[in-house]
Amino acid sequence: MSFRVQIASNAKRDVYEIAQYIRSQDSTEAADHVVNKIQETAQSLSEHPKRGAIPDSLQALGEYRFRMIHFKPYQIYYTVEADRVIVRLVVDGRRDLNEILEKRLLK
Repeated sequence: MSFRVQIASNAKRDVYEIAQYIRSQDSTEAADHVVNKIQETAQSLSEHPKRGAIPDSLQALGEYRFRMIHFKPYQIYYTVEADRVIVRLVVDGRRDLNEILEKRLLK
């Protein structure tokens, strides 16, 4: 069974902001490469949506809905609902993740 992968508007904004930062620090080509790899990684969930781990930090809070995969150092947080995968958050894993996860996923 193939799942439909959707990117939530907040996650689209995350990818846009990542690309803008990379463009400002490196190049358009580097930004495009990262965006393409993030999109490929997210789309790969259509065949194996439950392959991502449930993050320990969320499990510690009793939260089991979200899974995470990555294109290092970027982490892609998503949920699996019926026949679709919804990407909820894309974040640089080098940032303070606890605050971001609480603010964005557990609100």
